[in-house]
Amino acid sequence: MIEIRHKSSGALLYQTEADTLAHAKLANANLFEANLAGLDMTGIDLSNADVNEADLTGACLAYANLSGICLWASALNGVDLRHADLTAARLWGTKLSGVQFSGADFTRAAVKEVDLTGADLTGTILIRTDLEGSNLTGAVLTGVDLTEANLKRSVLTDADLRYATLISADLTRADMQRAKLIQADLTLANLSETQLAGADLRDAILLNTLLTGCLDLHLANCLGEVGHAGPSALDRRTLQGCISHLPDAFLEGVGYMPHEIETLRTLYRAT
Repeated sequence: MIEIRHKSSGALLYQTEADTLAHAKLANANLFEANLAGLDMTGIDLSNADVNEADLTGACLAYANLSGICLWASALNGVDLRHADLTAARLWGTKLSGVQFSGADFTRAAVKEVDLTGADLTGTILIRTDLEGSNLTGAVLTGVDLTEANLKRSVLTDADLRYATLISADLTRADMQRAKLIQADLTLANLSETQLAGADLRDAILLNTLLTGCLDLHLANCLGEVGHAGPSALDRRTLQGCISHLPDAFLEGVGYMPHEIETLRTLYRAT
C-alpha cells in the first residue's frame, strides 16, 4: 500500500493498494503540497494535476505524462524527468537543481523565473516554451529547439547554444554575454536590447533578425563570420553606438550597400 500525505500536516491525500506509483493513473488529481519525495512514479499519468508547492525531491518521473500539470513553487531537485511529457505544464518558481532533463518535452510550458544554472538541457524540446526571467547561466542547450520560445529578460551568460534553433525566439533584454551561438539559427529572432558582449556568433544564421538597442553588439565575437541568409534589421541606436566597430562583412550581410555603410559611418562618427 502507498499513501500520499500532505508535506506539513500529514493529512492523507491519496491511497492505493498498489506497491508502486509507476504507471498509475492520477490525471486531474489534487496533490497540493503533497510529499512525493523519492517515489518511483515512472510512466505515471499526472496530466492536469494540481501538484503546486509539493515536495518531489529525488522522485523518478521518467516517461511520465505531466502535460498541463501545475507545479508552481514545487521542489523537483534531483528529479528524473527523462522523456517526460510536460506539454503546457506550469512550473513558475519551481526548484529544478540536479534534474535529469534528457528527452523531456516542454512544448508551450511555462517555466518562468526558474533557476536552471548549469542545467544540461540537451535533447529537450523547448518549442514555444515560456522561460521569461529564468536563469540559464552556463546551461547546455546544444542543438535544442527553442522555436518561438519566450526568453525575455532571461540570463544566458556562458550558455552553450551551439546548433540551437532560435527561430522567432524572443530574446528581448536577455543577457547573452559570452554565450556560444555557433551555427545557431536566429532567423526572425528578436534581440531587442539583448546583451551580446563576448557572444560567439561564428556561422550563426541571421535572417530578418531584429537587432535593436544592442549597444554592445560590436563586442560580440566573430561578427564577420556570421551566416547571413538575407537581410536583418539594425536600428539607429545600435548603429550610432556600434557602427564604428562593426565589420563591413557584417553590415553588408544585414543588407547595407557599401556606399550606405560609408555614409552611415560618416554620419554617426559626427554625432
